[in-house]
Amino acid sequence: MSTRAAIGYKAADGKVVTIYSHYDGYPSHVGKILKEFHSSDAALHKLISGSHIRNFDHDGTAVLFGDGSCTETCDDMIDAIQGYDYLYLWSFTDQKWTCFARDGYVKPTTLREIEL
Repeated sequence: MSTRAAIGYKAADGKVVTIYSHYDGYPSHVGKILKEFHSSDAALHKLISGSHIRNFDHDGTAVLFGDGSCTETCDDMIDAIQGYDYLYLWSFTDQKWTCFARDGYVKPTTLREIEL
């Protein structure tokens, strides 16, 4: 079974732009990989300009499902985490990743922030 994650950023208009990551979405893997290998604006843009992410290798390489951009734009963070276990958002201001987990599995109404 996969631990699904959405990876992206909050746009200036408040909308959340993400890409899907299928396997190992928990903070001890994807969170660690994002923090160690993808902690810059350029790294974020490279990740979200590609296809869905199958998994991350331990060297930080994103293994993709295919070609082409597959970003999704949602109205807010609650929308963005629907169907996923974790949401990772890059802060352009703070230059860091923040991880959020769902509170409530069917339709979450709140998110918990998890320190990376």
